[in-house]
Amino acid sequence: MRDKNENKQSALKDWLRKNELFVEVEEEEISEEEALALKEEEEKRIEEKEQKKEERIAAAAEKREKDRESFRIFLGKANDFLYRVRESLQFAAEQVGTAFRNTSEKIRNAVSEKKFDPFYVVVPLISLLIIGASWLFASGIFEDPGYDIILNDSGRVTQITTTERTVGEFIRANGFGYTAADRLDAEFSDTLYDGMTITIYRSVDVTINKAGEIYETKMLAGTVADAIEESGITLGENDEVYPALETYITEATTIDIIEVEYVFEKELTTLHYTETEKNDPTLAKGKTVVKQKGEDGYKESTIRITLKNGREVARETVEEIVLKEPVTEITLIGTYVKPTPTPKPTPVKTQPTKTKTPSAAKTKAPSDSSSNVNWKTNSEGKLIEVPTVSQIHSSTTLYQHKNVPPPDESIIAKTVILDDCTAYTHTGNKTATGTWPRIGTVAADPKRFPYGTKVYVPGYGYGRIEDTGSMRHREHVLWDLFMDTEKECRNWGRKHNVKAYVLVDD
Repeated sequence: MRDKNENKQSALKDWLRKNELFVEVEEEEISEEEALALKEEEEKRIEEKEQKKEERIAAAAEKREKDRESFRIFLGKANDFLYRVRESLQFAAEQVGTAFRNTSEKIRNAVSEKKFDPFYVVVPLISLLIIGASWLFASGIFEDPGYDIILNDSGRVTQITTTERTVGEFIRANGFGYTAADRLDAEFSDTLYDGMTITIYRSVDVTINKAGEIYETKMLAGTVADAIEESGITLGENDEVYPALETYITEATTIDIIEVEYVFEKELTTLHYTETEKNDPTLAKGKTVVKQKGEDGYKESTIRITLKNGREVARETVEEIVLKEPVTEITLIGTYVKPTPTPKPTPVKTQPTKTKTPSAAKTKAPSDSSSNVNWKTNSEGKLIEVPTVSQIHSSTTLYQHKNVPPPDESIIAKTVILDDCTAYTHTGNKTATGTWPRIGTVAADPKRFPYGTKVYVPGYGYGRIEDTGSMRHREHVLWDLFMDTEKECRNWGRKHNVKAYVLVDD
């Protein structure tokens, strides 16, 4: 038994070393606090040792009491046996006496009548002996009375009478299905005694499913971690175990082990440049100049992919590094207006002369139909009424179209961030709604923006969704703005991340 305990302790130390929980420390100088801690630990160990000693003494006393009780039971049964023997012998003696008296009477009669025959003496005596012996054996006084054993089979308690002598014989004779994985609280060689309690600790079936691979084992007691170790399974650093490793196994259990693996990928993403406009008082009004051309940037993202039993279940960005910052495109808007020269006064002549008044040159002022539109604005100069279709298409030039009052918040239904915003000009075809394209016509995906939706794009002005073009079934948001000339389209280019507005229904 001592060697068995030492083997268990050695195996426990090996397990602790494997899991980095047991470290052999070389002797070295320690501080006063460490010395106190070691002293307390030693006192605790001694206290536990004394407690175990007291428990062993109490167990020995209990065993002695059981032995005394068994001996008292034995004496009681022995007295009962002797009493039964005495009663049986007394009865047998009475029977034999009666038979002997009868036989003696018969013999006397036979002698008196001079008809004595030894047969009449021997046969009755032998018959009496056979009858007495048969009765003694039939009465059961020579049979082993057996032992009353209390069996606790994993909580099921029964009392069984047996004539077997040892625990092993008792287990085998009664067919309890004891297996190597089960445990007894007694040795097979222990001698039975009346009133003895035998406890069988049954093992339970444990099934381990590790990523579809099945392991089967039996556990007498322990935790999920013990079952996995006993099956020779090595867990990965990130593996998930259900139930938890510290869960105690008390019944047939299935343990699921999910293999978790992390895979890292690099992904390059474009950072679209933004656009900004600045007023330039040195540039003639109506002119635009791109001061700084926009350039896209790039960033590298590290993505962690979570695989469970080989299947992807999640993606997470764990790191982002900007490899190149985007360059903002800066457009200068001319605001300079050349002042009108003051006319010089005509000198007065003393002598009138005939002069021919030249006819005034007829000049045609440029048409600006948008200036004739009645835009209702608030004190901040923002439009407070949704423009009509005629107002949207009233401008004849892009310059006039974009220089209109911006919308007030009261007429904005929602804000839209356009992934791309492009421009197109005359194609010779009508729009998808049957109208001819003109300034203020906007092409978009009608599933997202129904025909007739009124919008506002900074730098362009108000528009109306009237065309589709190639905007259908796009994964990103794209608007195409109509402009009157190809030059205006080239100047507009392709803008990214443009903030635009959808107006409320009028």
